[in-house]
Amino acid sequence: GRWSLEWKKEPWRVALEASGVRYRYRVQTVGVGFDPPKRRRDDVDVTLRTERGLGPRWTLFAEAQAERSRSNEENASYTQTTIMAGLAFTPSP
Repeated sequence: GRWSLEWKKEPWRVALEASGVRYRYRVQTVGVGFDPPKRRRDDVDVTLRTERGLGPRWTLFAEAQAERSRSNEENASYTQTTIMAGLAFTPSP
């Protein structure tokens, strides 16, 4: 599923988004033997973004994203965190 929450009060905007997915593979298996378990994977992603308007065309922003994937397959699980900040310009129409 996917969830989102947003708060605005000029010149600020804060947005939180989260998603989660569970995969259960019908054909792919993990391991060896006569009856190895079926492959499965759980993915979770969370993003928090804060923006501040600096006039009609400029926006200052900061964003943090955390991602996690867990699997019963060896060496297929990971965790990742990304943090970025910047200044965005929107040209007039």
